[in-house]
Amino acid sequence: MKMKYIYILISIFVLLFCAGCLSVKYQRADQYLLQIKTPQKLKTIRKKLKIQHVTVNQQFSGVNFVYRDSNIHYLIDYYHAFLIPPAVQIQQLIQQYLNATCLFDYVAGEGSFDKVDYELQTHITDLYADYRDKDHPKAVISIHFVLTNPDVEKNNILLNKIFHAAVPLKNKDTESLMSGWNQGLNEILKNFTCNQWCQTPKVTSKRP
Repeated sequence: MKMKYIYILISIFVLLFCAGCLSVKYQRADQYLLQIKTPQKLKTIRKKLKIQHVTVNQQFSGVNFVYRDSNIHYLIDYYHAFLIPPAVQIQQLIQQYLNATCLFDYVAGEGSFDKVDYELQTHITDLYADYRDKDHPKAVISIHFVLTNPDVEKNNILLNKIFHAAVPLKNKDTESLMSGWNQGLNEILKNFTCNQWCQTPKVTSKRP
């Protein structure tokens, strides 16, 4: 009889514990997508470009937002995140942007086997909110572009450069951060395009 009461008490405890678990409200992460503006159309150069797989520094490769609050300390925000990984987003946006400029006859993705005149390798080196100066927060994004001519065996690098943007934020909130990242990405794509095709191409290497 005593064991029966023990089993009843255990059952009640388990039911109460489960009820408590069900009543807990879990906060789901808000999810966001990067966006670009429609660029100005440029004079077509009658060439084909292939965008290789975009890579990203490991510390910024996840979907969760990253905040930098000191020279050595970073924070991960588990309640604000990208809907899809940043490397995938930026690869799609680069192709969308270059197609919209009408600069090339054709902009191919990484899965294309078509013969092209240029190949573009892209590596995201920075993507974070810079809160080191609490009164002057910034949205930071840096992208390393390497443009090559696949038909040339030696000295085939036409461009090797990191483009950096640090956009001041109006407010220290998610909306301002996303707006800053979008502005920075647009500036980088515009500068990359003009750096290479609004002037005579030349070999260059620069790190900010």
